[in-house]
Amino acid sequence: MYRKALAKNIIRGRTIKGMILSALCIACRESNVPRTLSDIAHEGNITVKELSRNYRIFVKSLDLQVDAFDPSEFISKIGTAVGSSEKAKRDALDILYRAKEKGITDGKSPVSLAATAIFMSGILNEEEFTQNNIAKASGVSSVTIRNVARILRKSLGIES
Repeated sequence: MYRKALAKNIIRGRTIKGMILSALCIACRESNVPRTLSDIAHEGNITVKELSRNYRIFVKSLDLQVDAFDPSEFISKIGTAVGSSEKAKRDALDILYRAKEKGITDGKSPVSLAATAIFMSGILNEEEFTQNNIAKASGVSSVTIRNVARILRKSLGIES
């Protein structure tokens, strides 16, 4: 990816680190490795703003078709971080599947949907983790989890 950008001369005037990290983001997306821009920016010691700017330059200049992540890819990562059971993870996947069938997931952040599904399945399975635990593990605010949970409960008919 980086070599293609170098050949098209889009690297000029930009930091090498920023361009390499944005190439890494694109590679993660293409190989379905669930890493967000903020994850890569944090580990690469770069701002999310600079990383996303370089990412957009890559996508536009190289005419790439990059798909958005599927929320189910983040279930295992968030569920393991908060210590949820395998049954809760399966229930979270089921919640996401039902929401996707109804078209509720369109236009929403995949990480926030996954975090909310873990939260709701934790409630249904009577597990002991809070919105704040899930928020810290996923990088999504607890207010976002509450708001998305309200939408999912209403649309799917889930009682808490």
